[in-house]
Amino acid sequence: MIKRTLVSLSFTLAPLAIVSADTTKSLEDKVTLADLPLTQRCYAHVPPVKQGSTADPSSLPVIADADHVSGQNNTFVFTDNVNVKQDIKTLTADKITYNKDSQLAEAEGNVRFTDGQLTLSAQQVHANLQSSTAQAFDTDYQFHGKGGRGSSDELIVLDKQHYILNEASYTSCPPGDTTWKVSAKEFNIDNEDNIGTARHAKLYLKDIPIFYFPYFSYPLGNERKSGLLIPSVSSSSTDGFSYEQPIYWNIAPNYDATLNIKAMSDRGVLAKGEMRYLQPQFTGMLNAEYLPDDKIYGDDRYLLSWRHNSISTKNLRFNVDYAKVSDNYYLTDIDTPIGSQTDNQLLQTSKLSWVERYWNAEVEIRDFQVLSDSSQPHIVMPKIAFEGYYPTNWYNLEADIYAEATRFDHKEHDVYTGSRYHFEPKIVLPLYTQAAFINTELTYLLTKYDQDIPSPYKETWYADLDESVTRSLPMFSIHGGLNFERNANFFDNRLTQTLVPQVKYLYVPYENQDGIGLYDTAPLQTDYYALFRDRSYSGLDRVADANQLTVGVSSSFFNQNFEERFRAAIGQVFYFTPSRVTLPSYTNVTDVSKSALLAEIDVNYDKRWFYRGGVEFDTEKGDLKRGNSTIERRWAWNKLVQLNYRYIKSTEELEQQNIKGIVNQVGSKVAWPINEQWSAIGSYYYDIDNSRKIEFLAGVKYEDCCWGVSLVYDQHMKTGYGSIGDIDNNYKIEDSIKLQIELKGLANFGSGAKTRLSQGLFDYGRPFANK
Repeated sequence: MIKRTLVSLSFTLAPLAIVSADTTKSLEDKVTLADLPLTQRCYAHVPPVKQGSTADPSSLPVIADADHVSGQNNTFVFTDNVNVKQDIKTLTADKITYNKDSQLAEAEGNVRFTDGQLTLSAQQVHANLQSSTAQAFDTDYQFHGKGGRGSSDELIVLDKQHYILNEASYTSCPPGDTTWKVSAKEFNIDNEDNIGTARHAKLYLKDIPIFYFPYFSYPLGNERKSGLLIPSVSSSSTDGFSYEQPIYWNIAPNYDATLNIKAMSDRGVLAKGEMRYLQPQFTGMLNAEYLPDDKIYGDDRYLLSWRHNSISTKNLRFNVDYAKVSDNYYLTDIDTPIGSQTDNQLLQTSKLSWVERYWNAEVEIRDFQVLSDSSQPHIVMPKIAFEGYYPTNWYNLEADIYAEATRFDHKEHDVYTGSRYHFEPKIVLPLYTQAAFINTELTYLLTKYDQDIPSPYKETWYADLDESVTRSLPMFSIHGGLNFERNANFFDNRLTQTLVPQVKYLYVPYENQDGIGLYDTAPLQTDYYALFRDRSYSGLDRVADANQLTVGVSSSFFNQNFEERFRAAIGQVFYFTPSRVTLPSYTNVTDVSKSALLAEIDVNYDKRWFYRGGVEFDTEKGDLKRGNSTIERRWAWNKLVQLNYRYIKSTEELEQQNIKGIVNQVGSKVAWPINEQWSAIGSYYYDIDNSRKIEFLAGVKYEDCCWGVSLVYDQHMKTGYGSIGDIDNNYKIEDSIKLQIELKGLANFGSGAKTRLSQGLFDYGRPFANK
């Protein structure tokens, strides 16, 4: 008889929470609660989750113990120390009465029930076993495996999937801790649809009511639920006081949308919308933001963004990456998930491609929104490209081919436009062994341009452009190297050292290309590995002539787990004849015999000390052109100190105009846990040449069992788009104080003041991170 009562109660309580967690270790008597680590201290009162039998409950035996048992007219009474057990479920009470005819059961006095997932205490429980309904009075509940607990004056079970809690409360704080709780006049639990609703709910902090919600609903599990999300508040020197209210719409299991209304005292009301969609063959996200009549900017402002990726079939793919803002300063003024404060352009592209094993083809249109007053790039409308790779069985010989036809337009009428047709076959012979490698390539580049030259034109160098240009260039390279390896010992550590010297000869004959416009070409950045590439410019509009030999050597040390602990590389290009192909802004051909010397070093010492450094040194002029250095000491994943330095020499063009374009910056990032509950972060960057602070950020975080608070002060230089070197007119500082309160098991309140090293203008990057 009692067995059916237990089954009914288990269905009654299961909808509250089904969670899993690690079991709590038993404590020795001599260890006090204060001696435990924070995590164990917070969960010392929480029973562990226990998984019971998966068999049908009606088939499991029931064992009932009581000091006294009596029965009359099919009514049975168990009194004094009543203990009923079925599998892992237990029910204890002072008295249990059961009537076989009416199927009514009643437990009275110190009622306690547990099923391995939840423990419930009550003064009285009435249950109808036939209808699977029940009532419990003066209840206290505790979820197993997590810190969720609460109480209710009355718990009503409507059926196995639906129940009501009247005058109920919930908190994740340990017993005796009243930091926060949510109380409601009524909680309705719908386990069938996994939805909970609360009426007349109040959020209490230290027994003080903070928020009142007449009605809100929430998901019982991981399911999403439409409705109001937790609001946030913030304050900054530019926006003033801000209040943001997000509204979530769960359109379908694979579609959802979020609308944010942000009221800023100094700017106005900003509306932000985001929609996400997910299908087996495609996924994407749409964003739109609108700020009418910005009080500071003096005009309407907006943002539009669409990101889409699809694989319609095994071979067909379609991608979109589009973003547009109303003005150059939108990303620096408005907090948005699209882009970053330091972005100076936004990509607007769409691509349709077909992919096979040995070849692929694509059609692309591409544009950029430049967030400054500098020159606008050409628009790709469209680009049709084909790329093929054809291996053979003769010494790994490969035959490659690349071809494209591209139309370039421009938004300005006094800028040239044109069509480019390119054909590039290549023969590659890669030969590799464990001790050596040699890679030989022979390429032919055939390019034709049909150009429309305006009159009048924007720049004087347009006068050199030709309406029709055909360029044909062969390219030959041979790249070889040796792989040496030996065992080494350093400070009693057994290591493996590798030494890889390599050389590459590259030949490209000279052809005058001044008649070709610049559509998608710019100088490429240089590092050690870039010394061995074939081209000095991106795109196809300039192919630098070359008769050169690149020499380099790298060495690494690996431990016994084959983890790289040290790497150093140095290399340089020696020119037999100087390159004569230049961009229009670089009119002078420099008669140099060698490139700058490139050197890099990476160190990972005992996973505690990390270092990365690199230099680009002009050996002919004795000038340092570029340098960077980063050192980090790490004690734990959340305890580190990092110092870094960056230097970039001003270009000759800027120096000729007496413009100060040098980058000479020093910075630091710190993460430091003070104790188990307090931690701090800091970030500071300084411009040495201009004697200006670029960024200062300091944050502190306190964390307890059921709540946490973060406070971050941020002061940084805003992105400016004025003249290069005009630091006085470009230098503007924005500062803000952000506060975030986290109620564990409920929500976050505040402005997203997360104590992360990735905050600010400069992202955190660990030296040797990928080694």
